[in-house]
Amino acid sequence: MGVSTMFGMVFGFVGATVAARYIPEESLGVYFLLLAVVYFLEVIGNAGLQLSSAKFIASAEDDQERQSIVNTLLTIRLATIVIVVLLAIVARPWLLLLFPSDLLADLFVYVPIVFAVQISDATLTFMMQGFHLYRKMATVQVIQGALNLGLLLLFIIVFDFGVLGYIWATSISLFVSASIRFFLIPVPKRLGVDVDLLKRIIRFGLPLQVNDFLNFLIVRVDVLILGALIGPRSIAYLEVAAKIPNYFARFAHALQSVYFPHMAEMFSQGDKKQAEEMLNNTTRFTSFILLFGALLFTLFQNEVMVFVFSDAYAVSAPVLAILMLVVSIAVINEILDTAFVSAGHSSYVIFVNVTVAIIGLTGNALLIPAMGFTGAALARLLADVVGNPISIWVLRRVEIDVKVREYLRSFAIFGLCYVLYLFFGASGVLPRLLILLVYLGLSLTFSVIRMSEITALFHIFQTRLRPPVLEEQ
Repeated sequence: MGVSTMFGMVFGFVGATVAARYIPEESLGVYFLLLAVVYFLEVIGNAGLQLSSAKFIASAEDDQERQSIVNTLLTIRLATIVIVVLLAIVARPWLLLLFPSDLLADLFVYVPIVFAVQISDATLTFMMQGFHLYRKMATVQVIQGALNLGLLLLFIIVFDFGVLGYIWATSISLFVSASIRFFLIPVPKRLGVDVDLLKRIIRFGLPLQVNDFLNFLIVRVDVLILGALIGPRSIAYLEVAAKIPNYFARFAHALQSVYFPHMAEMFSQGDKKQAEEMLNNTTRFTSFILLFGALLFTLFQNEVMVFVFSDAYAVSAPVLAILMLVVSIAVINEILDTAFVSAGHSSYVIFVNVTVAIIGLTGNALLIPAMGFTGAALARLLADVVGNPISIWVLRRVEIDVKVREYLRSFAIFGLCYVLYLFFGASGVLPRLLILLVYLGLSLTFSVIRMSEITALFHIFQTRLRPPVLEEQ
């Protein structure tokens, strides 16, 4: 599914660029705030059903059992949508009191709509995973991305609907995507609940629900705090600056689809030494790639923000640099966490996430009132910096040999190049290009990256970036 993922990233990035250029910052901030509210409602309404659906369908013994699972999940999902939508309507006055915005008050009617189509599409996507419909999933992903971009261009540029057009494009494309997924799931659908099955799903899904809530605290709560304390405009500055780092993160997650199965297989076969070697090589190589990107966007932060998103977002340039560093550390942390999960120690995940969430929430509470959206970015950085030694401690506790110096060398070289930028980078383009060459040269000199790995990278992208193609039902 590598090609579809790339198409989705391109469609999404072009759409974000168009939105930033044609929608005023205040209105765009309200859109991101609305999405954060929707995401919070998803956390409430998910109940672990998404991952549960993939797991239970994939492990079902026959078509009749798969049909029972699908119908039970669809019925419960419909019920949770109705309940959460009613809760959102009841909570509307308190939410508008917390986020005083006339535009949000006008657009709040779309919160239940976006929530319903988004959580439905996500649930049906996981069901398709359970049936191993990877090719069809890829096709639907491309259709959804292309439709969303086409509607965005039509509503915003042609009809000048502004933020309302952005919401319509999102809602319609997700509705079409969810409808296609619904008809592609190869079992008869009808309302009905298998009570015993539902109990097993709930038992399996509750820990996942806790993790969903922790993820919300880590990645989305800063938007709500900004909306309550500063205002929607600051949300727009933060979220637009986060677009490029987020796509880097998605790119790294695609690589994770290769890393995790191999790591899990090595541990399951008792090949601990080879698994540790893979862990350390992965952190070393990934840190080199991500920090090169972080350095590139740090050196040219102003040019990138103005060229891609317009002059209005020049103020977000320093935040772009911070968030690129955040993504670099966060992805390394995910690789470390994946290692102990692969080794069968998944119980530590909640401990790590709770600690990171507490640090992030505390950082947001302290830094956002003082520094606005820049404080939100720094709070993310603080949480991930603190999270790294915690993940290292867990790995060493379960006796997995992680060599921290393998990726710290990249961060040391990045730090040196950043110092060079502070002294010489502002004087022109040539010094900044030379700093990039310094990073590459030092990385080769200190064996952070090897020529053989650069060659192997292209092979990975061509042959192993996608999940295995299994027989479709």
